[in-house]
Amino acid sequence: MQNQNTNFLIYFIILIKVIFSLFFGTIVFAEENQIGAISEINGNAVIKNKASEERETSLFDPIFLNDEIIVKGNSSITLEFDDGTSVILKEFTSYKVTEYINAKSNPSFYSEVSSGKVVVETGSIAKNQSGKMELQIKKSSLVLKGTRLNASLNETGQLDVSLGEDNFGNTGLIEMTSDGQKQSIFSTDQVLQV
Repeated sequence: MQNQNTNFLIYFIILIKVIFSLFFGTIVFAEENQIGAISEINGNAVIKNKASEERETSLFDPIFLNDEIIVKGNSSITLEFDDGTSVILKEFTSYKVTEYINAKSNPSFYSEVSSGKVVVETGSIAKNQSGKMELQIKKSSLVLKGTRLNASLNETGQLDVSLGEDNFGNTGLIEMTSDGQKQSIFSTDQVLQV
């Protein structure tokens, strides 16, 4: 009988340890939830996490919220996010996602570019009626509504923004706010310069 009690106690302790490790593992996972991955690399780039720790990039590396992706000279990198958004970062680009909620109701995707050139092909968040996707480039805010965006910020601080057809031939809308002025891009022939 004492052997049975000892065995029961050992199994009970193991069960408690498993439950605690699953519980605390879930908390860590929730804080470090992957929002996308690197799908293509040409050249060199680094990822700086929110603790300012840098790591070299590799194909299929995970992207987490507030990771800053820094692309080196003569390089480019493509990011694929869970909602189907593709972001191509050209040389000397710094890009960071500051909010990412991929939900059926009120999804949101906020990101920042502090230098360089980006091409964004929006996914389900920007195409959702209640979704909001916004790209902050210096002092300009770009709201994307189901579209393809090309944005280039040169060394002098000039920003060029244009609209393109997505992979399905659809053209959406870009609403740009800069210095209190609102402008919309709804044609692939338009290029806004700030």
